[in-house]
Amino acid sequence: MSTLVNYFSDKLNNLTYAEKHIFYYIDSNLEKSKKESLTKMADENNVSTTTIIRMCSKLGLSGFSELKYILKTINIDTNPHIDNYIEAIKNNINLSLDKLSINNINRLVNMIKEAKKIIIVSVGLSKPMGEYFSK
Repeated sequence: MSTLVNYFSDKLNNLTYAEKHIFYYIDSNLEKSKKESLTKMADENNVSTTTIIRMCSKLGLSGFSELKYILKTINIDTNPHIDNYIEAIKNNINLSLDKLSINNINRLVNMIKEAKKIIIVSVGLSKPMGEYFSK
């Protein structure tokens, strides 16, 4: 599912056929739509400018200018290096798992069991894990 559809998924059922046609046109042509004027977009889709403005309203936007703002903030990730980045993360995880040994894990467990005081610090995404450990 595309970014634009995810953004407005709860409001798509309210759109008419013509409005959905415009919406999916924008979704399929994000880069082009970012630069198009209201009248140009209406001409491209064989609809009136009023239909586009009505679609914006049904999507909960104040108008076409707010739609244009949202389109400009949507970042299409076309980075060819993303696969390399994911591969690097996989390699790091595999290296970490390879370095783990049962002896080291058992030693860590014993140290935690025998500790008089354990301080847990967690922020952001690790916060739920920190809360779990503190119980």
